[in-house]
Amino acid sequence: MMNVANKTRNFFIAFLSLTVFSACTNFIAFVSPYWIQSTAESNSQFKNIGLWTACFNGYMRPHMYDKAYFGCYYIYYIEYDRIRSWINPVWFYAIQVLSSCGMLVHSLVLFVVLCQTTNSIKRDNLQVAKFTLAGHFFVCLTLAASLVAFAIARYDSTWMPFPQFNVLSWSYSVAVLSFALTLISFLVGFVRYMYLDAVLDEYQMALLRQQADMDVSSPPMKERPAPLGYEPRQLSTAGVQDARYNNPHSYATGRTRDEDDEDVLDEEAANEDFDELSSEQMQDRDSNFNGLDPRLSGGSVYSDEQRPMIHHARS
Repeated sequence: MMNVANKTRNFFIAFLSLTVFSACTNFIAFVSPYWIQSTAESNSQFKNIGLWTACFNGYMRPHMYDKAYFGCYYIYYIEYDRIRSWINPVWFYAIQVLSSCGMLVHSLVLFVVLCQTTNSIKRDNLQVAKFTLAGHFFVCLTLAASLVAFAIARYDSTWMPFPQFNVLSWSYSVAVLSFALTLISFLVGFVRYMYLDAVLDEYQMALLRQQADMDVSSPPMKERPAPLGYEPRQLSTAGVQDARYNNPHSYATGRTRDEDDEDVLDEEAANEDFDELSSEQMQDRDSNFNGLDPRLSGGSVYSDEQRPMIHHARS
């Protein structure tokens, strides 16, 4: 058991470390504006662009020579309204949405894993492990889509001017690193999930064998069986069923009015029989408490003060 605990702990530490680093690198790539950058030798009017920021140095769009763009601005800032359709093509919108969803899921997975470090969420819960695996897989897909899209768009002259002078910059490299770490996290998490599942199956089999050796049925019945002597009866009233236990010590009985009358007569007869007991028999019964009665005294003699009194309540 100690070996199993050490293995699960090591798997979790590796999974936690990879998740933290992959989420941090994903966030850096998500907010930094250096996915594509022009080379310094080109003196291009285009400087660099990221998912949310674009930088220009005197760039003028063809047929729009009345406006030159300088500096770095948020892509959806009012400064870029006139060139919005050019700077934000349809594929770029799609990448922004995918990246935002991926960053959100990555943050949620990181939060869950951090909660597992404090045992706020159980570490060995298979359902939680499935969720983290699905989250890492989705993040891998979003990062892969972003990487492929920017790698292709780098050569698109209709998007950024002079693509021959543009290169994939360090933000793109950080995104590649995040993709690699997320993929490794997914693989480590998958191995960890398979190991936990195998350990749980082995534990359940051992429990079943132990219950079989102890002659204990497993799994336990979901519903309690009816006591012995249970006989269902059908009432004369349509749609109403009545059940009655023949055992006098049954848990519940279904009754009709006739049965109630019979029970009253039976109870009165029993009380009369009880009253007919002779005083000798009552004394003999009381004398049982003077000696050793293992059911009541556990082998010890009752004193006069400790002798129980038998009362008969009659309704």
